[in-house]
Amino acid sequence: MRFDRCKSWGRAVVCVAPLACVVMNFGCSATPVGMAMHLAGEAVNDVDAKERAKQYVGAPVSEADAKLGTPVDVLSDTHSTRMWRTYSVPMDPLKNSRYVIEVHNGKIIALYKVQRSSDPVAYAATLAVLSPKVMGKSPADCEANLGMGAPRLTVRSQNTGRLIQLYDARVVKELQSPHYCVLRFSPANVCEQIDLVKAYSPDGGDPTRQ
Repeated sequence: MRFDRCKSWGRAVVCVAPLACVVMNFGCSATPVGMAMHLAGEAVNDVDAKERAKQYVGAPVSEADAKLGTPVDVLSDTHSTRMWRTYSVPMDPLKNSRYVIEVHNGKIIALYKVQRSSDPVAYAATLAVLSPKVMGKSPADCEANLGMGAPRLTVRSQNTGRLIQLYDARVVKELQSPHYCVLRFSPANVCEQIDLVKAYSPDGGDPTRQ
């Protein structure tokens, strides 16, 4: 994947060259439309998210730690030096929300807010078809069985050592809008959880095509 250009999506700028970008709203992400945030849940485009992005983007990562506390998890790209840190959201009694911060060279280049859980009822029928293809299987077997192509992103949790993969789920015809398929693997490196997450694009386009 090449990171050598910037695109404008509504009021956000998605930069695939993180050191040569203009920061607006959520900041400048090294992944298409902040693709990695979908590892943590579905995007929440609210005032809090926008204000937090203005506050933190461009600051050293230590500032996020000082103000948001210890990260819930730190995710590292298995194919690059990219890194994402997730934090708890204040005043969230159900603990369903997270801030996702993308880090490059020790600086915050993007911030997103996500809701961790999607509607299980809405995806029940689709997951019933997909789950037998991946549950208990290795990453290689999951890729072969899903038929979604290679993972768009593979990360490893620094907290647990567990692998997480993000797939483009556009091939699933039952889904009426662009989605990602998220696979979580056990310490034995077999799939133990599958989720479907609606893909976020500020301009309403299809972010999975980038």
